[in-house]
Amino acid sequence: MTTTRVTTMTTTRVTPTPDPAIGRVLMLVWTGVSTDTRVLREARTLVDAGWSVHIIGRAVPSDFVAPQGISVSSVGLPPAAQGRTRKLSFIERAARWLMLPEHVGRRLAAWQRAALVEARSHRADVVHAHDFSALPVGAALANEWGVPLVYDSHELWSGRPRVGRPTPIRARREARLEARLGARAAVVLTVGEGVAEALRERYGWRDVRVVRNTFPERATPATSSPTMDGRRTELPSMTGSPAAEIIAQPISGIASINPYST
Repeated sequence: MTTTRVTTMTTTRVTPTPDPAIGRVLMLVWTGVSTDTRVLREARTLVDAGWSVHIIGRAVPSDFVAPQGISVSSVGLPPAAQGRTRKLSFIERAARWLMLPEHVGRRLAAWQRAALVEARSHRADVVHAHDFSALPVGAALANEWGVPLVYDSHELWSGRPRVGRPTPIRARREARLEARLGARAAVVLTVGEGVAEALRERYGWRDVRVVRNTFPERATPATSSPTMDGRRTELPSMTGSPAAEIIAQPISGIASINPYST
């Protein structure tokens, strides 16, 4: 018997969970996890298929308790605007618009460095990177450990609306990096056929599979998990739905291969 550990900046919680029947998946995501239903539902689907899942998130609420079989650790700081109680002045808004790309870039880089260190305490058989913000860390770990990488693109990162002043050079650099690192993935997942087709056209990726954010037509009974304000939210597993086959079967199939050996 092992334990499920939920670690934040200040709090650790432990609940029992059985040893995995298949192997371990490490998920990386630059969110607070507790309200990220896509991440949690995919994680539960893998747990239902026999995997153990650890998620490294960003500023996970200290009172969040992960569903059975899933453990969560937290690194990095929350968004600066979180908890702000007053309206910014015109000068402050202008300064924010001007400096926001640099500020976000520094926060993301700090999270990526911390996540890389934290991840080495959670060696896994498969690394699952959620969005481009986690992709460099996921690719580095998959390469270091000699295990497969799964890239989960929640949106078309290079085409997303940007907040703050335009940064075309950074955008082109990120697109090139996403193309290079995403090509190493054993499988790429995304939220809809439109994004999947755009990824195929922009980067030449062939194996892009759709796992929609909408609730499946067939699913196992929901489990409840506390949100950051103490309420409990229903988190249906994708088990029994077509999405479950897309998530669990490719990971089961690639767990014994090294995508960097070719």
